[in-house]
Amino acid sequence: MGVSRGTVQRIIRNDKRIVISGVNVVKKHSKARPSSGRTATQGGIIEFEAPIDISNVMLIDPSDGEPTRVGIRRDEDGRR
Repeated sequence: MGVSRGTVQRIIRNDKRIVISGVNVVKKHSKARPSSGRTATQGGIIEFEAPIDISNVMLIDPSDGEPTRVGIRRDEDGRR
């Protein structure tokens, strides 16, 4: 992925996944469907951003604007 700095579009908390604009763009080929009552779908190639795992995303440090790693530390008492 590299240094792609997209904006967060959607967070899927149950699956621990995130959708970021411009990252993991997927092409889906859809078949044209004839009119069945009210709606008819047009065929073609649809591009959309697919979700990626939250572990593949780094936070941007607001002080210097660089990506940073996040971890959980415990103090002497064992608290986070």
